[in-house]
Amino acid sequence: MQKKSLLWAGLTIFTGSFLLFLIQPMIGNLLLPFFGGTAGVWVACLCSFQALLVLGYLYAHVVGEWAGACSPWRWIHPVLLVGAAGVLHFSGGI
Repeated sequence: MQKKSLLWAGLTIFTGSFLLFLIQPMIGNLLLPFFGGTAGVWVACLCSFQALLVLGYLYAHVVGEWAGACSPWRWIHPVLLVGAAGVLHFSGGI
């Protein structure tokens, strides 16, 4: 049973890091020409993605520690997911 949970944990970490390092350069390439194309824009993009990664780890820790099966915290993830999807700008031109 422990091997199965280790496999799931490894798969989750690999998928998260793959998505992070796939999305980060794509967003950086979209923002770079829009904000002038300087190295400072790229550094700001890298720093903001790393800060968001740390905040995501903090969110996972807090929800994992405080959320029980009957806790009101169990609703925070679906609410944040719907909220994030609501503010996304979907565009077919990109």
